[in-house]
Amino acid sequence: MKTFINFILLTCLVGLASGQTTYIVDNNSNAPDGPNVRSTLQDAVDDATDGDFIYVQPSPTTYGTAIVEKELHFVGIGFNLTKDQPHLSTVNNIYLRNNTDNTSNASGSSITGLVINNIYLTRNFNGGSIFTLNDVKIYNNQMTAITWITSTSNTIRVNNMEFYDNQVGTIYFNREITNTIIRNNLVTSQFILDSTVPQTAVISNNILYTSIDKDSEG
Repeated sequence: MKTFINFILLTCLVGLASGQTTYIVDNNSNAPDGPNVRSTLQDAVDDATDGDFIYVQPSPTTYGTAIVEKELHFVGIGFNLTKDQPHLSTVNNIYLRNNTDNTSNASGSSITGLVINNIYLTRNFNGGSIFTLNDVKIYNNQMTAITWITSTSNTIRVNNMEFYDNQVGTIYFNREITNTIIRNNLVTSQFILDSTVPQTAVISNNILYTSIDKDSEG
């Protein structure tokens, strides 16, 4: 726990130097007060601006679901713990998408150290147009699934995504991915690349307790 707190303090100093803000999400009974402390993940997301960091404190209680429409960087304590307090940084779902007028999206975001139900790659259902989700990094998380929500009216494209060092049940992409790296993951349930168009991805050094269902070329 001391190492995690020191890491937060160090990143706060880096954030101040670079003009970024660090938010702390903490729903524990002994949570500190402060202008950048929030009790739910969505509250921190709503108040943050592009490039900000959100640190999710370990807790016995989930921090709920978050809809992300800007570049944000989420940091949890991790899931392979040998620390003095075995609580995890647990959230329900994270949606990476665009806003309604398509002037902002979650491109450039990163997620690490969280225990997550699902990460959804999707567009805004309230009018957001088709867009490309660029340069997202998702690593060192434990999750049930990463899922691309899509239909003919709900298409997004994923480019330059890195998905690595995760423990995940299902990877399900049913639209095109380009320049994407999927490596060093433990996949326990399903791995589906379901697009009918060519895809460009490097898939390497994963441990699979399943097969890869691949319907596309490339």
